[in-house]
Amino acid sequence: MVDYEQWIMANVDADGWGLCKFYSGYMAMSFPELTRVCGRYVDEEGEHRHFWCRTKDGTIIDPTAGQFEPGGTYVEDHVSQLDYEDLAELVLDTPLFEDLEPWVKQRCELWFRMVENGLTDARPGNSAGHAAPAELGLKGLVN
Repeated sequence: MVDYEQWIMANVDADGWGLCKFYSGYMAMSFPELTRVCGRYVDEEGEHRHFWCRTKDGTIIDPTAGQFEPGGTYVEDHVSQLDYEDLAELVLDTPLFEDLEPWVKQRCELWFRMVENGLTDARPGNSAGHAAPAELGLKGLVN
C-alpha cells in the first residue's frame, strides 16, 4: 500500500505554506494514481485558493494541509492539469530540484529547452509537430 503520509514527511518542507500548487503537482507526478485538483479550502478564517490531490475513490491527499487549521472543508472547482511551465519554474528555482525523481527533473528540463527553442506550446510526452528531443541536444534526457 502506498504511504502518502511518509512521502509528504520526506518531501514537503515544514507546512508547505504558499507552495500548494508545486507540492500537489510534484505529488501527482510522483503518484500517477493521484489527480491534482484546484479549489478552495474553507475554514473559520475564510476561503483560501488551494491545490491538493485526490485518489480515485475521492480521498483527499493534501501535502500542504499543515498551512491550515484542521476542520475546514475542501471545495473542488476543477481538476488541474499538471502545468509543466509553472511546475518547472518552481522546481528549477528551489533546492528541492536535486531531490526530485529523475524523470520529473528530465521532463522539467525538457520543457525549458523546448521553450528556449521557441516551442512554447510543447509539452513533454506530446511533441507531435515539434522538433524531436534529440534535435534539441536532449538525447538521453527523455525515456
